[in-house]
Amino acid sequence: MTVIPKGSTVLVTGFTGYIGAHVTDQLLGAGYTVRGTTRSAAKATYLKDKFTREYGAGRLDVVEIPDISADGAFNEAIKGVSGVAHIAADVSMSTNVDEVVGSAVKTTLSILRAAAATPSVKRFVLTSSSVAAGFPARNVAYTLTENSWNDVSAKVVASAEEDPLKGVHVYAVSKTEGEKAAWKFVKEEKPGFVFNAVLPDNNQGPFLDLKPQSSAHFALTVLAGKGDGYKGFPTQWFVDVRDTARLHVAALTLESTGAPGYRLWAAAEPFTFNRILATVRKLRPDRTDLPESYAWDTEPNLSQIDNSRSTAILKEMGRDGWIPYEESVKENIKGQ
Repeated sequence: MTVIPKGSTVLVTGFTGYIGAHVTDQLLGAGYTVRGTTRSAAKATYLKDKFTREYGAGRLDVVEIPDISADGAFNEAIKGVSGVAHIAADVSMSTNVDEVVGSAVKTTLSILRAAAATPSVKRFVLTSSSVAAGFPARNVAYTLTENSWNDVSAKVVASAEEDPLKGVHVYAVSKTEGEKAAWKFVKEEKPGFVFNAVLPDNNQGPFLDLKPQSSAHFALTVLAGKGDGYKGFPTQWFVDVRDTARLHVAALTLESTGAPGYRLWAAAEPFTFNRILATVRKLRPDRTDLPESYAWDTEPNLSQIDNSRSTAILKEMGRDGWIPYEESVKENIKGQ
Protein backbone atom coordinates (compact mmCIF):
# COMPACT_ATOMS: atom_id res chain seq x y z
CA MET A 1 0.00 0.00 0.00
CA THR A 2 1.29 3.46 -0.87
CA VAL A 3 0.96 6.51 1.37
CA ILE A 4 0.66 8.82 -1.63
CA PRO A 5 -2.25 7.81 -3.92
CA LYS A 6 -1.51 7.08 -7.56
CA GLY A 7 -2.25 10.13 -9.67
CA SER A 8 -0.82 12.50 -7.06
CA THR A 9 1.79 15.05 -8.05
CA VAL A 10 5.39 14.78 -6.89
CA LEU A 11 7.83 17.68 -7.16
CA VAL A 12 11.22 16.54 -8.50
CA THR A 13 14.00 19.14 -8.42
CA GLY A 14 16.70 18.76 -11.03
CA PHE A 15 14.60 16.32 -13.04
CA THR A 16 16.89 16.55 -16.08
CA GLY A 17 19.93 15.23 -14.21
CA TYR A 18 21.11 11.62 -14.33
CA ILE A 19 19.33 10.53 -11.15
CA GLY A 20 16.49 13.03 -11.49
CA ALA A 21 15.52 11.72 -14.94
CA HIS A 22 15.36 8.14 -13.67
CA VAL A 23 13.33 9.11 -10.59
CA THR A 24 10.93 10.98 -12.88
CA ASP A 25 10.73 7.98 -15.22
CA GLN A 26 9.88 5.57 -12.42
CA LEU A 27 7.38 7.90 -10.76
CA LEU A 28 5.58 8.30 -14.08
CA GLY A 29 5.71 4.55 -14.63
CA ALA A 30 4.22 3.99 -11.18
CA GLY A 31 1.22 6.17 -12.00
CA TYR A 32 2.22 9.52 -10.50
CA THR A 33 2.33 12.96 -12.07
CA VAL A 34 5.62 14.83 -11.87
CA ARG A 35 6.31 18.52 -11.61
CA GLY A 36 9.97 18.75 -12.57
CA THR A 37 12.16 21.76 -11.96
CA THR A 38 15.04 22.75 -14.20
CA ARG A 39 17.33 25.75 -14.46
CA SER A 40 16.53 25.98 -18.18
CA ALA A 41 13.26 24.83 -19.71
CA ALA A 42 14.87 24.89 -23.15
CA LYS A 43 17.36 22.22 -22.06
CA ALA A 44 14.53 20.04 -20.79
CA THR A 45 12.84 19.73 -24.19
CA TYR A 46 14.29 16.32 -25.04
CA LEU A 47 13.17 14.67 -21.78
CA LYS A 48 9.82 16.46 -21.82
CA ASP A 49 9.11 15.10 -25.30
CA LYS A 50 10.42 11.64 -24.41
CA PHE A 51 8.23 11.27 -21.30
CA THR A 52 5.20 12.69 -23.11
CA ARG A 53 5.56 10.05 -25.84
CA GLU A 54 5.95 7.27 -23.29
CA TYR A 55 3.40 8.29 -20.65
CA GLY A 56 1.02 10.68 -22.37
CA ALA A 57 0.40 14.41 -22.24
CA GLY A 58 -0.21 16.13 -18.94
CA ARG A 59 1.87 13.74 -16.82
CA LEU A 60 4.97 15.95 -16.62
CA ASP A 61 4.88 19.65 -15.85
CA VAL A 62 8.20 21.45 -16.35
CA VAL A 63 8.92 24.46 -14.14
CA GLU A 64 11.91 26.69 -14.81
CA ILE A 65 13.75 27.95 -11.73
CA PRO A 66 17.01 29.61 -12.84
CA ASP A 67 18.35 30.05 -9.29
CA ILE A 68 17.19 27.37 -6.87
CA SER A 69 19.12 29.03 -4.02
CA ALA A 70 17.05 32.23 -4.27
CA ASP A 71 14.72 33.01 -1.38
CA GLY A 72 11.28 31.48 -1.99
CA ALA A 73 12.47 29.74 -5.16
CA PHE A 74 10.07 26.80 -4.66
CA ASN A 75 7.08 28.60 -3.17
CA GLU A 76 5.01 28.37 -6.35
CA ALA A 77 6.27 25.05 -7.70
CA ILE A 78 5.44 23.21 -4.49
CA LYS A 79 1.77 24.18 -4.34
CA GLY A 80 -0.55 21.15 -4.26
CA VAL A 81 2.12 18.45 -4.43
CA SER A 82 1.95 15.34 -2.26
CA GLY A 83 5.65 14.53 -2.24
CA VAL A 84 9.01 16.17 -2.85
CA ALA A 85 12.20 14.61 -4.21
CA HIS A 86 14.98 17.16 -3.82
CA ILE A 87 17.67 15.92 -6.20
CA ALA A 88 19.14 19.10 -7.71
CA ALA A 89 22.75 19.70 -6.66
CA ASP A 90 25.96 21.41 -7.70
CA VAL A 91 28.08 18.66 -9.28
CA SER A 92 30.61 21.02 -10.84
CA MET A 93 33.36 19.85 -8.44
CA SER A 94 34.26 23.49 -7.97
CA THR A 95 36.69 24.30 -5.16
CA ASN A 96 34.71 27.41 -4.18
CA VAL A 97 33.61 26.31 -0.71
CA ASP A 98 31.31 29.23 0.09
CA GLU A 99 29.51 28.96 -3.23
CA VAL A 100 29.06 25.17 -3.33
CA VAL A 101 28.48 24.36 0.35
CA GLY A 102 26.58 27.52 1.21
CA SER A 103 24.24 27.09 -1.73
CA ALA A 104 23.57 23.44 -0.90
CA VAL A 105 22.56 24.20 2.69
CA LYS A 106 20.52 27.27 1.77
CA THR A 107 18.65 25.48 -1.02
CA THR A 108 17.91 22.43 1.12
CA LEU A 109 16.52 24.54 3.96
CA SER A 110 14.55 26.70 1.54
CA ILE A 111 12.68 23.79 -0.02
CA LEU A 112 12.15 22.15 3.39
CA ARG A 113 10.53 25.35 4.67
CA ALA A 114 8.35 25.53 1.56
CA ALA A 115 7.30 21.89 2.08
CA ALA A 116 6.60 22.45 5.78
CA ALA A 117 4.29 25.32 4.83
CA THR A 118 2.40 23.14 2.32
CA PRO A 119 -0.16 20.87 4.07
CA SER A 120 -0.52 18.56 1.05
CA VAL A 121 3.11 17.35 1.32
CA LYS A 122 3.21 13.92 3.01
CA ARG A 123 6.71 12.74 2.07
CA PHE A 124 10.04 14.42 1.38
CA VAL A 125 13.15 12.61 0.13
CA LEU A 126 16.57 14.21 -0.12
CA THR A 127 19.23 12.91 -2.48
CA SER A 128 22.32 12.90 -0.30
CA SER A 129 25.43 10.85 -1.10
CA SER A 130 27.59 8.12 0.35
CA VAL A 131 30.29 10.77 0.79
CA ALA A 132 28.05 12.49 3.34
CA ALA A 133 28.65 9.47 5.56
CA GLY A 134 32.33 8.80 4.87
CA PHE A 135 35.04 9.42 2.33
CA PRO A 136 36.49 6.26 0.74
CA ALA A 137 40.20 5.54 0.84
CA ARG A 138 42.37 2.91 -0.78
CA ASN A 139 43.18 -0.19 1.24
CA VAL A 140 41.32 1.14 4.28
CA ALA A 141 38.65 -0.96 5.98
CA TYR A 142 36.01 1.63 6.78
CA THR A 143 32.36 0.89 7.50
CA LEU A 144 29.40 3.14 6.73
CA THR A 145 26.29 2.77 8.86
CA GLU A 146 23.13 4.80 9.33
CA ASN A 147 24.91 6.87 11.99
CA SER A 148 28.08 7.57 9.98
CA TRP A 149 29.13 11.08 8.94
CA ASN A 150 32.05 12.23 6.83
CA ASP A 151 34.63 13.96 9.05
CA VAL A 152 37.46 13.69 6.53
CA SER A 153 36.51 16.06 3.71
CA ALA A 154 36.05 19.14 5.90
CA LYS A 155 39.63 18.75 7.16
CA VAL A 156 40.95 18.46 3.60
CA VAL A 157 38.97 21.50 2.49
CA ALA A 158 40.16 23.56 5.47
CA SER A 159 43.80 22.62 4.89
CA ALA A 160 46.09 24.95 2.97
CA GLU A 161 47.77 21.97 1.33
CA GLU A 162 47.11 21.18 -2.32
CA ASP A 163 44.93 18.14 -2.92
CA PRO A 164 44.06 16.81 -6.40
CA LEU A 165 40.65 15.74 -5.09
CA LYS A 166 39.79 19.03 -3.40
CA GLY A 167 36.80 19.63 -5.67
CA VAL A 168 35.46 16.19 -4.77
CA HIS A 169 35.96 16.96 -1.09
CA VAL A 170 34.11 20.28 -1.44
CA TYR A 171 31.23 18.37 -3.04
CA ALA A 172 31.36 15.89 -0.16
CA VAL A 173 31.17 18.69 2.39
CA SER A 174 28.18 20.17 0.59
CA LYS A 175 26.37 16.83 0.78
CA THR A 176 27.36 16.32 4.42
CA GLU A 177 26.29 19.77 5.58
CA GLY A 178 23.17 19.77 3.43
CA GLU A 179 21.94 16.47 4.86
CA LYS A 180 22.87 17.42 8.43
CA ALA A 181 20.92 20.67 8.06
CA ALA A 182 17.91 18.72 6.79
CA TRP A 183 17.83 16.27 9.71
CA LYS A 184 18.27 19.17 12.15
CA PHE A 185 15.37 21.03 10.53
CA VAL A 186 13.09 17.99 10.74
CA LYS A 187 14.02 17.36 14.39
CA GLU A 188 13.47 20.94 15.48
CA GLU A 189 10.56 22.04 13.25
CA LYS A 190 8.61 18.74 13.26
CA PRO A 191 6.97 19.27 9.85
CA GLY A 192 3.87 17.37 8.79
CA PHE A 193 5.72 15.13 6.35
CA VAL A 194 8.01 12.11 6.74
CA PHE A 195 11.60 12.84 5.75
CA ASN A 196 13.98 10.26 4.25
CA ALA A 197 17.41 10.56 2.67
CA VAL A 198 18.83 8.36 -0.09
CA LEU A 199 22.63 8.07 -0.13
CA PRO A 200 23.81 6.83 -3.54
CA ASP A 201 27.36 5.73 -4.20
CA ASN A 202 28.80 5.53 -7.72
CA ASN A 203 25.88 5.35 -10.16
CA GLN A 204 26.17 3.39 -13.39
CA GLY A 205 23.52 2.32 -15.87
CA PRO A 206 21.62 3.77 -18.85
CA PHE A 207 21.23 7.41 -19.78
CA LEU A 208 17.78 8.81 -20.45
CA ASP A 209 19.05 12.13 -21.75
CA LEU A 210 21.30 12.70 -24.74
CA LYS A 211 24.63 12.96 -22.93
CA PRO A 212 26.53 11.10 -20.17
CA GLN A 213 26.49 12.86 -16.83
CA SER A 214 27.80 12.70 -13.29
CA SER A 215 29.63 9.68 -11.81
CA ALA A 216 28.49 7.54 -14.73
CA HIS A 217 31.64 8.65 -16.54
CA PHE A 218 33.76 5.94 -14.88
CA ALA A 219 33.15 3.10 -17.35
CA LEU A 220 32.94 5.51 -20.27
CA THR A 221 36.33 6.96 -19.40
CA VAL A 222 37.83 3.47 -19.22
CA LEU A 223 36.26 2.64 -22.57
CA ALA A 224 37.80 5.78 -24.04
CA GLY A 225 41.23 4.53 -22.98
CA LYS A 226 41.66 7.25 -20.35
CA GLY A 227 41.29 5.16 -17.21
CA ASP A 228 44.78 6.11 -15.99
CA GLY A 229 43.28 9.46 -15.12
CA TYR A 230 41.68 7.80 -12.08
CA LYS A 231 45.06 6.92 -10.57
CA GLY A 232 44.84 7.84 -6.90
CA PHE A 233 41.05 8.14 -6.98
CA PRO A 234 39.42 6.24 -4.10
CA THR A 235 37.51 3.05 -4.82
CA GLN A 236 33.82 3.00 -4.01
CA TRP A 237 30.64 0.94 -4.18
CA PHE A 238 28.54 0.73 -7.33
CA VAL A 239 24.79 1.09 -7.75
CA ASP A 240 22.68 1.02 -10.88
CA VAL A 241 20.91 4.36 -11.31
CA ARG A 242 17.60 2.53 -11.76
CA ASP A 243 17.93 1.02 -8.28
CA THR A 244 18.77 4.47 -6.91
CA ALA A 245 15.56 5.75 -8.50
CA ARG A 246 13.53 2.87 -7.05
CA LEU A 247 14.74 3.74 -3.57
CA HIS A 248 13.59 7.32 -4.08
CA VAL A 249 10.14 6.12 -5.11
CA ALA A 250 10.06 3.81 -2.08
CA ALA A 251 11.10 6.65 0.22
CA LEU A 252 8.21 8.70 -1.14
CA THR A 253 5.47 6.10 -1.20
CA LEU A 254 5.93 3.02 1.00
CA GLU A 255 4.55 2.63 4.51
CA SER A 256 7.76 0.82 5.49
CA THR A 257 9.74 4.03 4.92
CA GLY A 258 7.52 6.05 7.25
CA ALA A 259 8.36 7.70 10.58
CA PRO A 260 10.90 8.22 12.04
CA GLY A 261 12.57 8.49 8.60
CA TYR A 262 15.67 6.70 7.32
CA ARG A 263 18.98 7.05 5.55
CA LEU A 264 18.72 4.57 2.68
CA TRP A 265 21.92 3.32 1.08
CA ALA A 266 21.93 3.12 -2.71
CA ALA A 267 24.95 0.82 -2.84
CA ALA A 268 24.96 -2.66 -4.31
CA GLU A 269 28.55 -3.90 -4.07
CA PRO A 270 32.17 -2.67 -4.01
CA PHE A 271 34.28 -2.27 -7.11
CA THR A 272 37.81 -1.40 -8.15
CA PHE A 273 39.00 0.28 -11.32
CA ASN A 274 40.51 -2.97 -12.51
CA ARG A 275 37.06 -4.51 -12.19
CA ILE A 276 35.66 -1.75 -14.38
CA LEU A 277 38.41 -2.40 -16.91
CA ALA A 278 37.87 -6.18 -16.89
CA THR A 279 34.12 -5.71 -17.37
CA VAL A 280 34.55 -3.26 -20.24
CA ARG A 281 37.07 -5.60 -21.93
CA LYS A 282 34.62 -8.50 -21.57
CA LEU A 283 31.75 -6.49 -23.03
CA ARG A 284 33.90 -5.07 -25.84
CA PRO A 285 36.31 -7.86 -26.88
CA ASP A 286 37.13 -5.91 -30.03
CA ARG A 287 38.85 -3.22 -27.94
CA THR A 288 42.28 -4.84 -28.00
CA ASP A 289 43.89 -1.44 -27.42
CA LEU A 290 42.75 -1.38 -23.78
CA PRO A 291 45.32 -2.49 -21.16
CA GLU A 292 44.89 -5.85 -19.45
CA SER A 293 45.04 -4.17 -16.05
CA TYR A 294 45.99 -0.97 -14.24
CA ALA A 295 49.26 -1.45 -12.38
CA TRP A 296 48.29 1.32 -9.97
CA ASP A 297 45.03 -0.39 -8.94
CA THR A 298 46.21 -3.40 -6.96
CA GLU A 299 44.81 -2.62 -3.51
CA PRO A 300 41.55 -4.34 -2.53
CA ASN A 301 38.35 -2.46 -1.81
CA LEU A 302 37.86 -3.10 1.91
CA SER A 303 34.94 -0.73 2.46
CA GLN A 304 31.73 -1.99 4.03
CA ILE A 305 28.23 -0.53 3.74
CA ASP A 306 25.20 -1.83 5.59
CA ASN A 307 22.69 -1.87 2.73
CA SER A 308 20.35 -4.46 4.29
CA ARG A 309 17.41 -2.08 4.70
CA SER A 310 17.64 -0.95 1.08
CA THR A 311 17.95 -4.56 -0.11
CA ALA A 312 14.73 -5.40 1.73
CA ILE A 313 12.99 -2.36 0.25
CA LEU A 314 13.93 -3.38 -3.29
CA LYS A 315 12.42 -6.81 -2.64
CA GLU A 316 9.28 -5.15 -1.27
CA MET A 317 9.06 -3.33 -4.60
CA GLY A 318 9.09 -6.66 -6.44
CA ARG A 319 12.78 -6.85 -7.30
CA ASP A 320 14.92 -9.95 -6.71
CA GLY A 321 17.77 -7.73 -5.57
CA TRP A 322 20.22 -5.20 -6.95
CA ILE A 323 20.89 -4.94 -10.69
CA PRO A 324 24.16 -6.83 -11.34
CA TYR A 325 27.35 -4.89 -12.04
CA GLU A 326 27.97 -6.22 -15.54
CA GLU A 327 24.40 -5.49 -16.64
CA SER A 328 24.74 -1.95 -15.38
CA VAL A 329 28.05 -1.29 -17.15
CA LYS A 330 26.64 -2.81 -20.35
CA GLU A 331 23.82 -0.26 -20.32
CA ASN A 332 26.22 2.50 -19.33
CA ILE A 333 28.45 2.10 -22.40
CA LYS A 334 25.73 1.16 -24.89
CA GLY A 335 26.07 3.15 -28.07
CA GLN A 336 29.50 4.50 -27.14
